Amino acid sequence: MNGMRKGFTLLEIMVAVAIMLIISGLSLAGYVFSMQKSRDAKRKGDLSQIARALEVFNEDFGEYPAGSGGKIKGCGNPLDVCVWGEEFSTDIQGTEQMYMSKLPSDPKSSLNYYYESDGESFGLYAVLENNKDKDYRTSLTQECASGVNCTYKLTEYGVEVE
Repeated sequence: MNGMRKGFTLLEIMVAVAIMLIISGLSLAGYVFSMQKSRDAKRKGDLSQIARALEVFNEDFGEYPAGSGGKIKGCGNPLDVCVWGEEFSTDIQGTEQMYMSKLPSDPKSSLNYYYESDGESFGLYAVLENNKDKDYRTSLTQECASGVNCTYKLTEYGVEVE
C-alpha cells in the first residue's frame, strides 16, 4: 500500500482545467452569437411594427410623415419629431390618434433606428449584428450611429435586398 499514490498530479489537473476552458469558450461563443441573432430579430420586428403604424398614418393623412434627422416627424399638433422609445401619436382636429404606444428603440443603446421619407415612400434603417443574416447589406451609406453604417433597410414595399 505504501507504493500507491493518492490524488492527482499537477499535469492531470492542468489537462482537466484546459478541457473545461475549451468547453466553456465554445459555449460562450455560441451564446454571444445567439444574443446577436436575438437582437437582430427584435430589430426586424420593431421596424415591421413601425412600418404598419406608418401605413395607418398614411391612410389618415394621405402621405407618410416627414423625416427629420433620422426621426419621424409625425407626433402632436402641429406635427413634431417623435422620440424613439416614446409614444407615436398625433392630434387630428382635437382627436388624438395613437399609432404606437411606444415607438421602439434599438436594443443596443449605442445604436439607433433611422427614418427617412419624402411623403410618397419611406425607409427604415437599422444595424444588424449578424453579418451572415440574409438581409444584411453592406452597400447602405446611411449612418445609424456615429461612424456606423446601417446594414438593414425596410421600405413600404418590404425589405430591400442587394
